Amino acid sequence: MSEKSNRSSKTHIKKHKGKKIEIGTHGLGMTLMMNHFDPAYGLEFLNQLKKPDIYKMLFEDLKEVTRLWND
Repeated sequence: MSEKSNRSSKTHIKKHKGKKIEIGTHGLGMTLMMNHFDPAYGLEFLNQLKKPDIYKMLFEDLKEVTRLWND
């Protein structure tokens, strides 16, 4: 699953470079995608996610992550 979702995410990011895009996924899919770019996003990050949760990510690899959802 992670290889397929990473390939799909990278395709969308590359195709829409310089544009804003939205990718909807569940917590595990998001964590796997983020982990592909930065190993710091792993099981500990996944376990602290709130449900629901929203994050903004800036890519040139994984340049910046900002949590947008307010509890």
